[in-house]
Amino acid sequence: MPAWLLSFNADDWTAFFTALGFFVVLIGTIIALRNLAIIRRTHELQAFESFIDELQSCAEDRKFLFQYSFPPNLAAIPPSDIQRLENVVNFLNRIGLLLENHILPPRFVFGMTHTVIIRCCYKLSDFLKYQETRIGGRYGRRLLQLAARAKRYHDTRAVHRKTKIGIFEGSRGSTVIYETVTKKGWRRLLQQAGWYIKEALNIF
Repeated sequence: MPAWLLSFNADDWTAFFTALGFFVVLIGTIIALRNLAIIRRTHELQAFESFIDELQSCAEDRKFLFQYSFPPNLAAIPPSDIQRLENVVNFLNRIGLLLENHILPPRFVFGMTHTVIIRCCYKLSDFLKYQETRIGGRYGRRLLQLAARAKRYHDTRAVHRKTKIGIFEGSRGSTVIYETVTKKGWRRLLQQAGWYIKEALNIF
């Protein structure tokens, strides 16, 4: 045994083992945090992949929705059409749920789909009211919140707020369904400051 160890008294040994225990706990904590970060990134990657897969799988139903002409009496919508419309509603509901539970970052989701969300909710607005009256419950309310967040993202991002969001409606041509309203004077300065803060803090 080294001579310097023989010189240790009881208090020295206590301090030594305390420091050693702290060092072991520190190393264990670093390893645990690293493993948690790996698990979190794995779950995020799985959520990203699931989101992309679902986005692609619902593409045909969204195209159907954009081209669909709702009858004056929504009760006349065929069951097969209702199913396809509900597929889009369910898709948007799942997006809203992922965002509410912080499984996917808003900047990522809205960066890919904010115009899709706004167009879908525009086309579905009367259908959502009809379904809520027909089957009860708060049908499609999450979609309204999701559309509001998508519009907020559009307003907040300078690259988007200069553009208008439209939808092609067959013989009616293209219709503008959303554009950022810019205030005037000193209110514009407050508005732009609010946009800057929301973008910096990811408040969409």
